Amino acid sequence: MTGVPQGAVTERLVVEVPDGEAALSLVDELQDLHAELVTIEGARCEVQVELEEGREWQVVAALDAVERWLVDSDIEATRLRLDGRSYTVSRDDGSAGGRLPPSPATEHRGLQRF
Repeated sequence: MTGVPQGAVTERLVVEVPDGEAALSLVDELQDLHAELVTIEGARCEVQVELEEGREWQVVAALDAVERWLVDSDIEATRLRLDGRSYTVSRDDGSAGGRLPPSPATEHRGLQRF
């Protein structure tokens, strides 16, 4: 049988974070997934989440964790990359103001594709 071995990393979801403290907080929030902090350009960091075969549940879990992290960290929005595309995830503070209705291509709340 050919294909990707069970548990093999097939893609990474990358979340841009403002600093190391915020990155550690996000890694904690992503505790059910394999996430690691990567330092880039001075104090800037990103958190990389390894996605395995059958990754759909992992993407949803990661997006939910990022939204919780934004609220808990009082960060307005962050950018993430997946499948060669960039997205902005906005904080959902429970209010309907400023929220765009989801497009057919983006079903997850708070996610806007660029």
